[in-house]
Amino acid sequence: MTPMGPVDRFQVLPLHHQVGICDADAVEVPRWDTGEEPLVAGQHCILVATRGDLGPVELEVWVGTPATPPPGPLLYDGELLTTGKGVEVGDLVGGDGHQLELAVGWHRLRIYADQPGNASRLRVVFDPPPERSPQPAPPANSRPSA
Repeated sequence: MTPMGPVDRFQVLPLHHQVGICDADAVEVPRWDTGEEPLVAGQHCILVATRGDLGPVELEVWVGTPATPPPGPLLYDGELLTTGKGVEVGDLVGGDGHQLELAVGWHRLRIYADQPGNASRLRVVFDPPPERSPQPAPPANSRPSA
């Protein structure tokens, strides 16, 4: 992966002490078991616990290898399934989600937080899509081989 700048950097005032990274078509979101978890994850959506109403939470969204150190430890290393309408990142409860276009399928995703369970700074890193082979497909054979 090549280093690059963030795709998006923004701040949100998260309602319910959480931000989401969710497929735009996600109908089911993961549920908090105790409310003490730093994160809960499902196939189409990941919710990260934040500091809540104490001030804005800063989010960076990257596709590729970040060029700067993360704000804190790795909180999540997994995958997110998308259906083709992109991913929303941000305060999804309050309607402050930022859109990221991603193709249909599974995407490797890593999330870093300055304070797991009480995050004020998050970095969301998606792997770039796999590169396609530069070789053209072989020509179709119009005659069956003998």
